[in-house]
Amino acid sequence: MSIYLGTTKLNKVGSTTLINRIYVGGATTFGGAGGTATPSPPGPSNFAPYFTGTPSGSTTDPDVGERLTFLNYGSTGLPEPATTFQWYDDGAAISGATGYAYVLGATGDVIDAEKTFVVTNSGSSFFIIDGVNQPVLSMTRGVQYTFDLSGVSTIHPFRIATTEDGSGGQYTDGWTTNGTQGQAGANAVFIVPADAPATLYYYCVNHNGMGNSINVRTVPATGVTMTGNLTGVVTLTNSEGTTGATIDFGTMINADITNLSLSNVVAGATLTATVTYGGTAPNIVWSGVTS
Repeated sequence: MSIYLGTTKLNKVGSTTLINRIYVGGATTFGGAGGTATPSPPGPSNFAPYFTGTPSGSTTDPDVGERLTFLNYGSTGLPEPATTFQWYDDGAAISGATGYAYVLGATGDVIDAEKTFVVTNSGSSFFIIDGVNQPVLSMTRGVQYTFDLSGVSTIHPFRIATTEDGSGGQYTDGWTTNGTQGQAGANAVFIVPADAPATLYYYCVNHNGMGNSINVRTVPATGVTMTGNLTGVVTLTNSEGTTGATIDFGTMINADITNLSLSNVVAGATLTATVTYGGTAPNIVWSGVTS
């Protein structure tokens, strides 16, 4: 007679019960005499990845400087799939734009709409950011900045404010914290709001003079071409296959041109007005203008 208890098979011989086979971590082990090898119960089968929702985008009418993100791109698969992103301008891949977010017109080290600063401190004297003592920082509206605070003592709470040393209170718009400062994994995440002031400050709550200023800017208005359709592709990949979704974020807008005026114009002149905003400048031409 055979009896199964969980994953253990017991063989009854007369009045003696012998433990014949025990599963350990999916392997098969044997004990007692006359045991018969039986395969371990099969684990779940691998399968190709797929989205658990319908991927979408945060807008279909993008403006220069706007933070754009993929939405609803949750996934499943076995093994667990890797998720990658790529942004395109009229079908051409935007070099470096491989994050889940993109600030339209961003370039350089913030093109994927995020950047990490590693923060430490020198006693109560000053903060050290990316190895530099008390630097002036530059930030771009719409970009996500992560401050790694795992190496900062808890007696030096790291914050940002609109006034030096935080005399006016902490600036909290776009600011979240994770974990306990000074411990592994602790950080503060700051997504710079579109209406953030031009100057902010980082500071220590308990000790004056440890921080410095933060210059806040909108996406640079030169050297960037943004005329066309913006799309993003999110791709899921594992050993069983690949699947992807293309999101149409709409036509990129270089500039809104309003309220242009002229004065002291010679009769019959042809005038060209050039407006630069975010990249390639649109041209407006007047002809036959009279004073």
